Amino acid sequence: MQKNWDVEFMDYLGLARFDFLARQGGNEVEVECKTTSGDTGRKIHRQEVNRLADLILPSTERLAGTAGCHRVLITIPNRLGKSTDELSRIASTVAAAAQQKVSASNDVARVDYMFDNLGSWPEPGRDQEAMAFFEQRFGIQNSHLLFHGRVGFSVVAVMITSSKADTVVKTIAAEAKEAADQCSGTRPALIALHLIDQISRSDLQTMLKTPNGLHEIGHALFNGTGRLHVDSIAFTVPQVLRTDGQGAKWLSGDMVALYNPQSRFPSAAVRSIFRPTK
Repeated sequence: MQKNWDVEFMDYLGLARFDFLARQGGNEVEVECKTTSGDTGRKIHRQEVNRLADLILPSTERLAGTAGCHRVLITIPNRLGKSTDELSRIASTVAAAAQQKVSASNDVARVDYMFDNLGSWPEPGRDQEAMAFFEQRFGIQNSHLLFHGRVGFSVVAVMITSSKADTVVKTIAAEAKEAADQCSGTRPALIALHLIDQISRSDLQTMLKTPNGLHEIGHALFNGTGRLHVDSIAFTVPQVLRTDGQGAKWLSGDMVALYNPQSRFPSAAVRSIFRPTK
């Protein structure tokens, strides 16, 4: 709209399955928007992690009473369940491992306790490198991490992971293809995928230029001949407060776009909708 496009709310009006029809001069573009959850394709969801964190708090508090760096690895066989009974059983297993400072397991989880004989460590919540430091200590990335401790005295790092691999890219790619199939196929289409996890501008630029999940999603969407009407896929992230240093403030979000090299309706107008990130 800010770029002088007329926009009709097609899905809201019940006129089509895609969200918006944008017109400018002789150009038309169909726009379908999807928002991905931070749990998309993950075996372990944040809501259950938060509930489990409350249940294991007595155990982490006891460990934090002993100086040093404590690590607790909770491995779930597949998905972390929602039932209070299952979460309580996991918490009991954590309590047993923490009390005896050994490994403990049952049919819902394996818990491994480890004590790192370290004189210092990055303080979670204070040091930016803390997350990467503890991921390296566990030897596992992209899993949920919880911390409890006393600054300069103790830290308890709890990692919750699954034995089964996440399917984040595959699941988001399926959502992108579903979005494309909601369009008519008779006009150029723009698919906008909003990622709710914040990604820095520099990281977005790096992701644009190097092979990663965004390119895998784009390949899944553009591959073959069934979705040649899709001209572009835009990945957006949450807005952040920006300032010019002189008192002016505004909300602005970054994005990257991938373009279909085989688009049936190649359109420079469609590709000009978003300003390039500088």
